[in-house]
Amino acid sequence: MTPEELKARLRARIRRKHFDLAAHEELGRLLFGQGRFSEAVNPLKRACELAPESCQNHVLLGKCFYELQKFDEAVVSLCYARYLDREQSGDAKQFIGLSLQQLGRHSEAASYLILDEPPIADDPIELFNIGKAHFEESRLIEAEQCFERASALTSTGTTPTARGATT
Repeated sequence: MTPEELKARLRARIRRKHFDLAAHEELGRLLFGQGRFSEAVNPLKRACELAPESCQNHVLLGKCFYELQKFDEAVVSLCYARYLDREQSGDAKQFIGLSLQQLGRHSEAASYLILDEPPIADDPIELFNIGKAHFEESRLIEAEQCFERASALTSTGTTPTARGATT
């Protein structure tokens, strides 16, 4: 069955049985996986209404809002997911931080973007964002470490490790 046929079948199930949680979840995940975020919002919202305790539905809805640049709504969904289950909420913390940053709320974003350990990310943009959050919080040493690591990644093309060696 093609994704389009599956999508049509799920929509038909939803029309017949509006309270079919599994159909809403599956359709939302399918559309999200295809990058069709605006179409995924309604089935995921309905899935969250039908199963408000489902952390994963709230995370996926929050990520849709993030991709649609609806950062206020993303923060609400993702924070609720973390409230439900911090262990199962996956990367919700990072998406909350990034959403808050996009809203210009840098000091709030810092607490979500700051890692418990020194940053070992290999993405210079991610390191820059973490460094910026540290800077906004006046944590200049941590900011400098992030900026130096990001600079090293972009200028040398090598990947520094957590202990300073390069690979």
